[in-house]
Amino acid sequence: MNLSKSIVLMLVLALVTGGIAAYLSDRYIADQVAEHRQQLDARYEPVKVVVASRDLFPGTVISSDTVSLRAVPKGYIHQDALRPDEFSAVAGLTLAHPLKAGETVLRSHLSSQRGGHFAGLIEDGKRALTLSVDDISSVSGMLQPNDRVDILMTTRDGKDPLTFPLIEDVLVLATGVKTDAYGEDGVVSTYNTATVLVGPKDSARLVHASSVGKLTFVLRGGDLLNEESFPAKVTRASLLGTGEQDKPAHKVEIIVGRR
Repeated sequence: MNLSKSIVLMLVLALVTGGIAAYLSDRYIADQVAEHRQQLDARYEPVKVVVASRDLFPGTVISSDTVSLRAVPKGYIHQDALRPDEFSAVAGLTLAHPLKAGETVLRSHLSSQRGGHFAGLIEDGKRALTLSVDDISSVSGMLQPNDRVDILMTTRDGKDPLTFPLIEDVLVLATGVKTDAYGEDGVVSTYNTATVLVGPKDSARLVHASSVGKLTFVLRGGDLLNEESFPAKVTRASLLGTGEQDKPAHKVEIIVGRR
């Protein structure tokens, strides 16, 4: 009888212990699931950030017309992303990098410059100068913003025409009123002005040169490692090979002290 009672007691204790273990296991699993759920909820919690309303290009002014707000999961937001409460501080700044529609606007995308769309394209210490162009000087209308060109000048030396390189490696900011090169493929724009980015001294030289001679843009390629230099000048005589050719400058010996 005592043996039977002992066996029954052991069975009861085993059942109670098993029940407690099962309860604790279930509770542990439930707590772990709840914790992971909280982590996922926090990661996927929607947070509003500033995004591009459409495709934007360098020089575009940040405003309610160019950017909007979009909810993005918190775990996927870049640490440099702009939040709604920061919009007033950056409104009026310009983009330094292009953005696709819907992309998050980062602080690193912004230029420190304020002003209109075009003013944002002008680097510190530079000037934007608009020049009249014809079919030849605009490279048959195929010149595009962000191209780089060399500018040649043709004038007269007495009665004879003279052509020489005036300024090399100049950035084209705009053709007509177009300030980006993104457009329909194969479509050649029509324009009669080109705006270039130059320093103050070169801008004065270009203004004067355009009044006393003809300016021609020569489009530069991407790989200029082995480029051939322009001649110092081209005249009727040098073109026909009947006159004295341009010669390199003579070396000048500099004497320091008695040496």
